[in-house]
Amino acid sequence: MKIAVTDTNIFIELMKAGLLPSLFQIGYTIHTTYEVVNELLPEQRSLLDDFIRDQELIIYSFSASEITDITNQNLSPGLSFVDQGIFYYAQNQHDYFILTNDNLLRKTCKNSQIGLN
Repeated sequence: MKIAVTDTNIFIELMKAGLLPSLFQIGYTIHTTYEVVNELLPEQRSLLDDFIRDQELIIYSFSASEITDITNQNLSPGLSFVDQGIFYYAQNQHDYFILTNDNLLRKTCKNSQIGLN
């Protein structure tokens, strides 16, 4: 099974373009974190409800020890906690691909040889 982890900006840009359903047709199971979903506005979150219910979107919630691990990563201080969490999830949990258009997150993934699309 191919897994892609997406950050907030991917959801927002696809929603703006009316292309959110296309994300779930790319041949990957889509994962994200609770922190990503929490960054969305309520009306944006509601657009994800059907995908969550149908288990096309898996939302991961970090444990307290994982949050400590995330904050202890030696990553660029310019990365938000949410982006650090995406990186941690993809690298340490499952070695999944990351879907992002955030330049700093992309560079971090490339430098760490983490899957990136």
